[in-house]
Amino acid sequence: MAHKHNIKAFQVGTKTSEKLLKLYSSLVVIELTIKDNLRQKQGTWPGIRHDIKRGIDDLFPDSDPLPDRIFSPQPAIINQLKADTGKLETDLRSLYCTGASGLSQEVRITSYPDIRYLRHNSDDHNEHSGETTEESLDNALATVQSIISGLIKLSLLSGE
Repeated sequence: MAHKHNIKAFQVGTKTSEKLLKLYSSLVVIELTIKDNLRQKQGTWPGIRHDIKRGIDDLFPDSDPLPDRIFSPQPAIINQLKADTGKLETDLRSLYCTGASGLSQEVRITSYPDIRYLRHNSDDHNEHSGETTEESLDNALATVQSIISGLIKLSLLSGE
């Protein structure tokens, strides 16, 4: 795996109790894992930028035949992984960050690194509290942990 060192470094962040760091680190682990496996599958570096959903779709296209794995749990795991990335897209939209204009905006799955500028409801943003709640962070975190679990079950990521 080309980014083994980076993945291990960010996996440390996934073990912290700080939800935002854990969420961000988990998303980095997912992105790097997808990109490394896509590079192996396609032979070139994938141009998906930070789009985790597109990466999963490219890694497991619906047209991909699975003849030798029909009787294994692989298709069920892949279907769950795709469902989880759809849920992640929704979960991320319930997180708000400060956009380039300085105004609040939803986090998009195509640019999850925006969560670095999270607007938490405990913070003061120009005399207004942020819109992101602990519940929203918990939901997104549960979804990324499910995605990581799926990648581990598919042997695309080490469970270390």
